[in-house]
This record gives sequence, structure tokens and C-alpha cells, in this order.
Amino acid sequence: MKKTLLLFFAFISVFSRAQTTKDYTIQVRVTIQESPTALVFQWAQDTNAVSYTIGRKLKDATTWTTIAAGLPDTTSQFIDLNVAVGDATNIVL
Repeated sequence: MKKTLLLFFAFISVFSRAQTTKDYTIQVRVTIQESPTALVFQWAQDTNAVSYTIGRKLKDATTWTTIAAGLPDTTSQFIDLNVAVGDATNIVL
């Protein structure tokens, strides 16, 4: 059984022509995969993006951990296999 979440994440990639709030955010679809346990992130390619970086922190943590850096601007999906059932995490893309 798959569950799907629709989230907005801060867009942290370096880009050149950002003029509106929409230019700083991207819509990300997150699918929870049960076996093997994973989070599958999918988004539309952004023509202004140069690269993508994804970070994570546990709910009560004070620091972020980079889980993917320098993903090419053509990337539109990332699968995070380093998740545990019951963990409350924050993700930034």
C-alpha cells in the first residue's frame, strides 16, 4: 500500500532569474514506499535550476544533514532509503 503526500519545499538550488515567491519554491510529491521502506520525492524540472540539494533533520534536531548534493538540474526524482518507520523528519529540497 502506498501513501502519497503533496508538499511544498523551499527551493535551495542556485538559479539566476528568480523574481517571485514561486521562483523560490517547488511542488514536490512524496510517496511513502513500504517495502523497502523509502520516501520517493518527485518534482517537475525547473528551467532556472542549476542543481538540487536535499537535506534532512529529525524533528527535534538543531542541525541539517545533507543527504544529496549537486543533483543535476535535469533531476526530477530522488529516493531516500535511509528512513525508519516512526521517525518524524523535516526535509528541505
